[in-house]
Amino acid sequence: MKTLANRQTLLCAALVLLFGAVYVFVHHKASYTFPVPWPDESGFLWQSIAVQENNSLLIPQMNPERHLLRIPPGYMIVTGIVFKVFGFSFSLARTLSLLCILASFLLLAMIVGRYDTPVVSLILCGLFLLSRDFVIAGNVARMEALTLLLLCGGFLLFQLEKDYKALALMALTPLIHPGGLFFLSAAGLYFLLGARFRKVRWCRSDLGLLAGVALLWLAYGLYIGWHWEAFKHDMAWNFGKGHQKTPWQTLVALFKPRNFRILLLVALSGAYGLKERLPSTLLLMLAFPGWLLNKVRSDMWYSVFETLFFLLLAVFLIHVAVDLVGGASGRRARWRRVSTIVVTVLVLLLGYYKDQRIEDPRTYPGGMTWWDMRLPAQVPYLSEADVKQVRSFLEELADSKLVLNVQVFPRADTLFFYQAGDPRIRFWQPLFYRPKVDVYIVHASRYLPKKIQATLKQELKDTGIDPAQPSRILFRRDDSEVWYYRVVGESAP
Repeated sequence: MKTLANRQTLLCAALVLLFGAVYVFVHHKASYTFPVPWPDESGFLWQSIAVQENNSLLIPQMNPERHLLRIPPGYMIVTGIVFKVFGFSFSLARTLSLLCILASFLLLAMIVGRYDTPVVSLILCGLFLLSRDFVIAGNVARMEALTLLLLCGGFLLFQLEKDYKALALMALTPLIHPGGLFFLSAAGLYFLLGARFRKVRWCRSDLGLLAGVALLWLAYGLYIGWHWEAFKHDMAWNFGKGHQKTPWQTLVALFKPRNFRILLLVALSGAYGLKERLPSTLLLMLAFPGWLLNKVRSDMWYSVFETLFFLLLAVFLIHVAVDLVGGASGRRARWRRVSTIVVTVLVLLLGYYKDQRIEDPRTYPGGMTWWDMRLPAQVPYLSEADVKQVRSFLEELADSKLVLNVQVFPRADTLFFYQAGDPRIRFWQPLFYRPKVDVYIVHASRYLPKKIQATLKQELKDTGIDPAQPSRILFRRDDSEVWYYRVVGESAP
């Protein structure tokens, strides 16, 4: 029996390494096209750079007159501290997301390994790790990957009956990502309704962690209080962008046939899990907010939370199916148990494959698409030579000015050219502020999705750049990668 357990542990360790290695390979292949540099990335990373360089949350590249409070600053503070140690680079920022996703996968492996059918559950985790939503989350400089890491850590601590530490960790998530409030609420309900406070004793370290988190919340509250008018304005702007659904829209969305079937499945399987006291019911309760979040707020980047829900729902449903067929005390019972697992897994995989929750192995990874974005072919989105040419052009212009004010489109491309300690060139990504701009740089690429292409056309028009004029082309590479420019006040040759 001990030998079997050791073999199972070795197999699980090998699977973790295998899936992790494939994920790193796909991350490398995804490069800067899956996804392309997104405005959100630079919008967040400018604040990280402000933390790194000035120990401040004021973002001079976006608005030097006031603080921007569109989102809690936890992610920006964490990445800013990392940049203090290692220096800033766009590549490092995305690599941090990669590391967070890999660490989350390791925690998920530990979580499912403590329940029945650990190998099958781990294989499911690996298939989801390699899905488009997890690949995207690990290759974009946003807060979803760090939030997932905290959530998985909280799940594991709940599983280990270290509830107060779990609550402390879950209470950090809203300071990283607004969606963390959904998961924190679920964790609080689980703790209270399950009367966990009666079963789990707290210790001094628990009290210290909870006090530390409370101080962080207090600090954030004071920060909001000091910038209250800016906070009210930015929240109104944030919720007015169309991502947030009204209560009525949310209710209608929940009762669409597909969503209603999922709700019914969660309710029935969850009720069975509670009645039979299945330990894995915890996973369903803590993961369900990921699905609900996507029904309340429509944001393309939040899809990874919904995918996490479907993964843990699958793990839970396997445990429900095994419990329904009873124990495996005899040979016939063992065969019944094995066949139940096989049939359940096949049905789940078929459903998730049709729903594009897992990928087609025949075309993986090149066949993956996400919002019109795909992995690159031989032509890169950006090369070192591109960066050198743009930098050289800007440095030549900067020699004739005290400060050269530059605006780049797509906005996140700016991060490739930014160099700390160069006072001659000031990059701008303004928000609620109108700077004086001396030169515009616009990058047109075959890899830009329709959403960005439409914005790019408008940016070309607004900046006075006519793409049909050869004189507006700074340089062209591989036919499709074109860099346009316009120096303000300079007439076209």
